[in-house]
Amino acid sequence: MSASLALYCDDVDATFARAVEAGATVTRVEDLSREEAERRVNEWIASQAQ
Repeated sequence: MSASLALYCDDVDATFARAVEAGATVTRVEDLSREEAERRVNEWIASQAQ
């Protein structure tokens, strides 16, 4: 089973740092352009409709 969760926050860097300080494990970090991020989200949305 796979799952996906999207969270929106005012300051992602501060939220990320707090999560790591609280013990979160970082498995993947990737810098994306706004265009690439939007393309991936749209691709994911389309895949959910199938």
